[in-house]
Amino acid sequence: EVGIATGSPYGRWRAGSCGRPNDRTHEVKVVDELDREVAPGEAGELVVRPRRPFSMTTGYYGFPAATAR
Repeated sequence: EVGIATGSPYGRWRAGSCGRPNDRTHEVKVVDELDREVAPGEAGELVVRPRRPFSMTTGYYGFPAATAR
């Protein structure tokens, strides 16, 4: 769970798009199977990293064994 990493301005939504990255809060890239950034329009995997440290979960609350896995 990362919050709102991408979005489109109201009324400017386009089918097939997940919007533009929210550069103020997240670093967003599309990468290939070797984690290399791909060119615009190429297929890949969306990867997201928050710009603020420790803003994502650091473990499962109340389940230390699951966190350790």
